Amino acid sequence: MAHLKYRPEIDGLRAVSVLGVLLFHADLGFPGGYVGVDVFFVISGYLITSLIMKDRAAGKFSYLNFWERRVRRIFPALTVMVLVTTAVAMTVLVYAGSAQLAALPLIAAGAPLWVLWATAFCVNLRFVIYSAHWRRYFGHLPRRHRLWLMYFAVDLNYVLFVRRFKEPRPQPEQLPYFCGGAVWNWASWQVASLLGIFVADRVPMQWGLGFAGVLALLGVTYSLLSDKKSWIAAGVAACAAIAAFGLPLQLNIVVAIVAAVAIGVLLDRSFPGPTPERA
Repeated sequence: MAHLKYRPEIDGLRAVSVLGVLLFHADLGFPGGYVGVDVFFVISGYLITSLIMKDRAAGKFSYLNFWERRVRRIFPALTVMVLVTTAVAMTVLVYAGSAQLAALPLIAAGAPLWVLWATAFCVNLRFVIYSAHWRRYFGHLPRRHRLWLMYFAVDLNYVLFVRRFKEPRPQPEQLPYFCGGAVWNWASWQVASLLGIFVADRVPMQWGLGFAGVLALLGVTYSLLSDKKSWIAAGVAACAAIAAFGLPLQLNIVVAIVAAVAIGVLLDRSFPGPTPERA
């Protein structure tokens, strides 16, 4: 197999051709993006042809070796790109965490495809109820608007919206409120998902989905801690769960629940009446 001497000027031409394509797609007034593509192909053709001619001159050319070199050069980068693109597309397009969490154990167990589809369908049936309820608020909007609203119809957005607008009738401030919550929730989802894609390998595999579930429950629990009694009960439950971690069958969870209920009852009896809310 022949080897070509490194040509720095060729790498310079490659950089110029890529820059031309980027400037064209950035709409910066550069109309010759296609020239960059043509130059890149010319460089590739020149290098490949030079290798073939050197191998033929040495009597070592083989179509099998030629394609084997192409595969070894292209497929590693292609594989990484496809995997990363698929993972990112999954989190951007499939905006449904509960369906993904329900499907992952089935995928790991080798369940057939129809079971995965049926599970995702059943898990997402709640969105039919959401849509029927939201129709009272947004039914007057054009269909094109309701279609993109459908993408953001997730649990947290629904709960916050219904809590804010209890009466199901159209109001001018409803759409801005919905959009604000949807954008914040969607951005948080994407950032967390991308962190999971690129940083998940640093989390020990034995932690499993339980680790992600605990993180999710912590976020929900924080929103429910509205007074000092709740915070004290939550702290006692956390300490009890950690202290009883060595118990079998995850009985530390039961211990934490009992401890939280006990301290809650004790606080209510010792300090009747409402306590100041947290800031």
